[in-house]
Amino acid sequence: MEAVEMLIKKSILSSLVAHSDETGIRVGGKMFWLHVMSTCMFTYLFTHSKRGLEALKSELSLIKDYTGNLCTIVMRATSIS
Repeated sequence: MEAVEMLIKKSILSSLVAHSDETGIRVGGKMFWLHVMSTCMFTYLFTHSKRGLEALKSELSLIKDYTGNLCTIVMRATSIS
């Protein structure tokens, strides 16, 4: 499994374009954030207790090491009618 995870991470980090997002989930009855970073071929997921910069700068996050073009959705829940 470790070799597969390394392949996924390396492939995403070397891609020209990637997508990133997060959503709230419950882990052991507590609120956590499920962070995702993906390409058309690979998806990497990790959970963190935080949503913002603390999570994105954490050891588990790939975003801090990514140098390609990152696509994400920036939308506030209050903007949905």
